Amino acid sequence: MKTVEIKGIEFDIHLDNGQKIAQSLGSVLHGVIMSYISTEYATFLHTTQIPPYHQYVYYDKERNTSVWRITALSEESIQKLIAPLWDVSSTIELIQKNGSLIIDDRRVVLETDYASIAQSFLGDTKQYKKVDITFVTPTSFKVNQAYEIFPNIERIMRSFLKKWNAFSTSDVYDDEELFQALCDNIYVADYRMRLQKFYLEQTKIPGFQGNYILICKRNMILSNLAAMLCYYGSLCGCGIKVAVGMGALDIELEEVKRVL
Repeated sequence: MKTVEIKGIEFDIHLDNGQKIAQSLGSVLHGVIMSYISTEYATFLHTTQIPPYHQYVYYDKERNTSVWRITALSEESIQKLIAPLWDVSSTIELIQKNGSLIIDDRRVVLETDYASIAQSFLGDTKQYKKVDITFVTPTSFKVNQAYEIFPNIERIMRSFLKKWNAFSTSDVYDDEELFQALCDNIYVADYRMRLQKFYLEQTKIPGFQGNYILICKRNMILSNLAAMLCYYGSLCGCGIKVAVGMGALDIELEEVKRVL
């Protein structure tokens, strides 16, 4: 039986005072997480530069409910963060909202490991040609002490790769020439983006949100590596502040059609 190295859970949630749940609630829920884990691990998470988890709030239109999703990216974060959080009370007082968070349902949505992800993308005969990225929550990068509010292939892919290399127990990809070749093998085919601010306490962080479509060129290895990293990005988040609710994304992948 394989060891679970990445685990995602979801809570269906609402506020008992009838307030609408905004994506910025993720910053409040970050405080909830810190209160349910050990002081030692909370201190570690506050000091690490690459958080081993991603959490955010989104609205599920099909089920007409707000959802809190948390994904742990390492065995340690599964044990020290997901395990205690799974047993959280169904009613959590939120002083900032003058009410309580109610958990209506909870479920495990993902259990996998790094080798399995790598094998599914790089060890098969499939070739991916299109990556359709939807940035679900505001996404931003910080460069030279300033926020960069436009999507950029290199910054997006480096964000994914940095986290993969930090936590993967499988292969790592730390060669700069490979990274540049990876980015050169991708181009932007279409985008529908908008400026969207994320409210963090008294701060408004500018970011982008919307749809971003990438096309992979003919190099099969680089195309599949890009697809793998984008899939991983949907687990680990993109850019800054992924621990408080920013940088969440969904992806759809399209394969090259084989001629029989």
